[in-house]
Amino acid sequence: MIDYKILSYGALPREGRAGILISGDIFDAESLTGNANYRSTLAILEDWPNAAPAIDAAATQPSSASRVHHVDAVQLLAPILFLEPTSVRPRTIAIIP
Repeated sequence: MIDYKILSYGALPREGRAGILISGDIFDAESLTGNANYRSTLAILEDWPNAAPAIDAAATQPSSASRVHHVDAVQLLAPILFLEPTSVRPRTIAIIP
């Protein structure tokens, strides 16, 4: 089994993509695995029972076409972007003695 790390990369946080770091190079997760659902780190984690074997298999012989850049040349992002729900509103709590 090849040692790899899952990360997010891109120019803007909301446009980040999932990447797989293998030996200092970042590979696009969607391109590497051939799975269009693996565009985000969150999607990979949500499908981990299927994603782990797919990434393991693809990481053993990564395609140069799926290579993005060396890790030093890419802007890394937070692995999972937390978006605050807009539907949450503050509530008033009355305390009755």
